[in-house]
Amino acid sequence: MSLQKTMDNLKKEKVDWRKGKTLPNCMLYMLENEIMCDVTFRVGESCKIIKAHKNILASRSLVFHTMFEGSLPEKGEINISDIDEDIFNKLLRYAYCDEVQLSTSNVNRIFYAADKYMLSTLKTKCCELLKSTAQSGNAVVTLSTANQFHLEDLQKESLQYIENNTEKCLLSSHAGQLNSECVQMIVKSEHLSCSETEVCKFFLKWVEAQCEMQGKEVNAENFRAIAGEMVFMIKFPLVEKTYFSKKVSHSMLLTTDEILSVFRYHFGEQCSLFSDKPRCSREQNKNRQTKCIYRHKTVSNGWRSTAENALNFRLNKPILLKGVIIFGPNSIFSEANSQFILELTDISEKRICHEMLYFPLATDLKETVAFELIDPIQLNADEQYTIIVRDIKLTTYYGNNCNSICAQDGVIITFDNSPKSKCGTDVHREVRQYRKSSEEDDRVDSIWNELQGICLHGNQRGTVQELKRDTQVLLKNMAIYKDVVKMNKQLKNNIKWILEEIRGEKEILRIVSLLKNDFKGTCAKPARDCTELKKYNKQSGVYKISAGNSKALKVYCDMATDGGGWSIIQRHQDGNVDFKRTWAEYENGFGNVEGDYWLGNKHIHRMTSSGKYELRIDLTNNKNEKKYAVYKQFSIGDAASKYKLRVGSYSGNAGDSMTVHDGMMFSSTDKDNDQYGGDCAKQYGPWWHKKCCSSALNKQLSSNLYWVTFPNYAAKSSIMMIRRI
Repeated sequence: MSLQKTMDNLKKEKVDWRKGKTLPNCMLYMLENEIMCDVTFRVGESCKIIKAHKNILASRSLVFHTMFEGSLPEKGEINISDIDEDIFNKLLRYAYCDEVQLSTSNVNRIFYAADKYMLSTLKTKCCELLKSTAQSGNAVVTLSTANQFHLEDLQKESLQYIENNTEKCLLSSHAGQLNSECVQMIVKSEHLSCSETEVCKFFLKWVEAQCEMQGKEVNAENFRAIAGEMVFMIKFPLVEKTYFSKKVSHSMLLTTDEILSVFRYHFGEQCSLFSDKPRCSREQNKNRQTKCIYRHKTVSNGWRSTAENALNFRLNKPILLKGVIIFGPNSIFSEANSQFILELTDISEKRICHEMLYFPLATDLKETVAFELIDPIQLNADEQYTIIVRDIKLTTYYGNNCNSICAQDGVIITFDNSPKSKCGTDVHREVRQYRKSSEEDDRVDSIWNELQGICLHGNQRGTVQELKRDTQVLLKNMAIYKDVVKMNKQLKNNIKWILEEIRGEKEILRIVSLLKNDFKGTCAKPARDCTELKKYNKQSGVYKISAGNSKALKVYCDMATDGGGWSIIQRHQDGNVDFKRTWAEYENGFGNVEGDYWLGNKHIHRMTSSGKYELRIDLTNNKNEKKYAVYKQFSIGDAASKYKLRVGSYSGNAGDSMTVHDGMMFSSTDKDNDQYGGDCAKQYGPWWHKKCCSSALNKQLSSNLYWVTFPNYAAKSSIMMIRRI
């Protein structure tokens, strides 16, 4: 009977549609004619019915495979409301026959669909098109898509093209559709190559277009709500007077006071609300002559400190700061010790530059090394700035007989001492005031290490006042009393003072011995974690803990969130610390416990193997909304297990983006332990990756952290903390 039925069906099918077709063409024919389809999608706002074949989709996409064959497979019709019908059909066509029609008008939506369903080869095709448009009038399309999907290189490339060809790009029909983050990148740039009037025209058109796209009434309130803080990035004093008077002042964009301040500027008054510093294109920057200014007259050898070196300075004329000159190391060193931090702040202590720099590895050591900044910085006349260098781990050269005033080609720079300097650098010399040699420097460090065992934060007697009282009798043995224990974090600086005031070696040894004996009874062994410290009513702050009977280490304790007692193992919110690091760095920990840091996998293992712990993750999304996720069980294995992750049941309002990583080994930039064909850690940052990925909170902040249950999977900051239960 079955054979007869088959023969009958063949007779009905007058034409064999398979004839002359390749396999992809046959598969596409079956899709378009809905032959033997076994899954139905309702797509887009109209819920258009589109049928397809499960086996073909599952063979191309892990997401579709999980949808059909996972632990909770979809049943019946599947709703896909976030992708329109045309884009979904293009996605299916690619899945069936590797063909897709890409254009600047659809690449953003196709990339979104490809990313959602993990079609990596389709994403690659999208990137290829975007790369080709990054250097064209459609660079705004590339910028928008690169920003949405965190493609850092493409974002940088397209933004630079826009800077160099601003007027052409801003006239693009796609410019009005940019999101506010992309527009902010453009109007914030100091390197645009068009007049401020053209920038202003673009911004007004964009605000109007956004009102229309969002269905909002064109009025002053909505204009200002859309413009937000970006309105202060437009340099209205530099806009052509006639255009400002006839168009801008009537546009409802500015308040009356703001309009009046610009008009007053036109008649010679200062404008405090908006900048009047002209933008300078990169081409103009290239044509500027670079001058080097040296403060020192002579150079000496043997300077060493990881503390902050800082000087204040002022200029008589505006300049473009392109780099800094740092005293170089005086001996061969390893790459691990080559990095240090450079910062520049204004008088309000607002950071205007923060870069991690590296001394170049070389055998021909130089007294000074020039470092070029990633982006030149415009410095204004008659404003105070502070330059700070810290975390230099090497012994270096240093300057003597330094000038407090330097002049060249009419530019006068006046230097002054800064209270931020912690190692004696002043305007006349770049060497510590109190350390005469590297031997004495080593002596201070030796004494500090000797006193590391003294328990201050973890003492059970509680307060700084009690510690001060307990040591007062001891300190009276010294010639001068200066509150050595006024604050724990000042202890090392006070030891420097002891060395300065009391030069005798026997006296120094006596004081060290008395300090150790005096403190021996003031506190017990450091607490095992912040949960234990909570019993003694401690406040949030940095404490020393034993971390599973290991050597004491510093950790930040959160004593306020959800009852307190949390040990913070990761904080990633300021962008001051580079999280793209090696296995060894993630094993031992890095960063500053008062800022961004990773506690260290070996320390986290020791803590979580000594008892039962829960994990809490606090996140901020792109709308600045704070969300959290709690996992009732958390631990990581030892180094032999490659720090395998274990997480338990989820609760919270951030969505569960960690459970999928349960049982995964840790991957770093130099150790790929994921289950993906590529290298997840290089793309998404070190993490317990499976197949790139549901979460990645060690990703670079500049391209947003990854949390799949957030809109666009993007988080702006994260704090991971654990508590013993």
